[in-house]
Amino acid sequence: MPQKVTAVLSAALLAITVAACGGGTEERSADAITVWTEENLADRMAVQQQIVADFTKKTGIKVNLVGVAEDQFSQIVTSAAAAGKLPDVIGALPLAAVRELEANDLLDTETPGKIVDQLGRDTFSARALELDSASGKLLAVPSDGWAQLILYRKDLFEKAGLEPPDTYERLEAAAKKLNTGGVAGITLAIAPKDSFTAQSFEHVALANGCQLVDNAGNVPLDQPPCVRAFDFYSRLASQYSVKGKQDVDSTRATYFSGKAAMTIWSSFILDEMAGLRNDALPSCPACRQDKEWLAKNTGVVTALKGPDGSEPAQYGEIVSWAVTRDANTSGAQQFVSFMMNEGYERWIGMAPEGKFPTRKGFEDKWTALPAGVDSKKPLSEVYPAEILDSLRKSPDTFARWGIPQGQGKLVGATMGELPVPKALSAIVDGSLTPQAPRPPRPSPTSRRSSVGSGNDHRRRWTTHTQGKDASATGGESGAGPHLAHTAHHAGGRRRSPAVGDHARLPGRPADQHPQDGPVRQLHAGELLLRHLRARLLVRAPQHAPLHDRGDRALDRHRPGRGARAAGGPSRAARW
Repeated sequence: MPQKVTAVLSAALLAITVAACGGGTEERSADAITVWTEENLADRMAVQQQIVADFTKKTGIKVNLVGVAEDQFSQIVTSAAAAGKLPDVIGALPLAAVRELEANDLLDTETPGKIVDQLGRDTFSARALELDSASGKLLAVPSDGWAQLILYRKDLFEKAGLEPPDTYERLEAAAKKLNTGGVAGITLAIAPKDSFTAQSFEHVALANGCQLVDNAGNVPLDQPPCVRAFDFYSRLASQYSVKGKQDVDSTRATYFSGKAAMTIWSSFILDEMAGLRNDALPSCPACRQDKEWLAKNTGVVTALKGPDGSEPAQYGEIVSWAVTRDANTSGAQQFVSFMMNEGYERWIGMAPEGKFPTRKGFEDKWTALPAGVDSKKPLSEVYPAEILDSLRKSPDTFARWGIPQGQGKLVGATMGELPVPKALSAIVDGSLTPQAPRPPRPSPTSRRSSVGSGNDHRRRWTTHTQGKDASATGGESGAGPHLAHTAHHAGGRRRSPAVGDHARLPGRPADQHPQDGPVRQLHAGELLLRHLRARLLVRAPQHAPLHDRGDRALDRHRPGRGARAAGGPSRAARW
């Protein structure tokens, strides 16, 4: 973590600790507010300080701007809430962070709606507002977003007579046809400990109508849309991608070197692909003569559609301004309104490739904003107008697991513990299958002789490794090449908890789980169900850190981009 960021964070924690020891809240000043921002890098803090100075000059309201590291947010907000020292406003919050504040009753849910109505509700992306809402209330004001994209080599597609990869069928056909001559059809993340793998898969899963949780609170990961999504992604990775546990860095490097015809990456790649960042330059043979060659020869697909999907869908992140429950409401409202109006162009200009405007009327300004780090150039001077137009519209098609269903806590758990990347990695290495054949229904006699029936049945997960048998919890994919489960009686080893009515496998009667029978290979949906369904039943304690804040984990891999320190995901969620 950069020293300046560490210093700011330490100062914030120290202030909170001192306040807590002092015993109670302080009187809030009517002409001053405290603002936390997760855009805490030095150059971005400088831009925000300039905007703040203009705000103070206009309104007379003083602003204490504090940069907060993304991976420390849960710890800091918990301490601040306990000490009665919450800030008035928090900026650049991902969707899961907004839901964390909601779950802990730390939000003012009246002021955001007033701000949006004042600025004009019809000037905001309807989808962004929807993702920031719950029970008819706007939880925060959506400020901008970034998108997950399918990038493809236009020159190779044109030569092969292929259509843009905007459906499962077209994507796989292109990967198969272009997987030749030392070039992989696609480079796809499969690393089990990388949240980038989770983001990439969620993009593909959403396209096929696969949801983490449905509106009834069931986890439908073993249902056909999700089974097909797991099968599709793992087939691409095992048959047409670069071998090995590809991650956020290696997928970009492979595509930049010209050794893959496609990849799935976030919009943060756009300035790098244009040669505007010296520590991440394209290295393909043609790129050495023209740093912008790869950008000029890359097509972009925003939304993807699978065979079970009702419409194209796209993974994306919306970041927002939140007003806290004990805020100086008047000052907070004026500040956020200013940031979303007079200061908005400078706000999205800090990183236009990753800050698509959620407000209408700023499209042309966004296109002209200079992007890059070591070199600066408007994206419109590099990318065709149709690509930029699709990027500007992408917040309107953003979809996310769990958020619309009110399961933000579950989303946080998946980002912290990464069960999906682990399952995908296990499918590719052969220790899991997307779906196992259904075993025959047990006879009435075997059901009567087993422990319990229906919702009281118990199962044991077993990992077979070189002839050794070891019980497994189901939360991990297991070290062996074959993961299986068997039913057992009361005298068996290491029983899992009984499966209750609310935790049953969606769409499958409980008595279809045999109490006795042959060992069968476990499939990914069942593994994830076992891992996740308890999270739907356990209520998180108030003010507990609910999630890992992994929504923008791409940033931790990019020097100068994000707030998370290198070294992988932070602690798992507490439940």
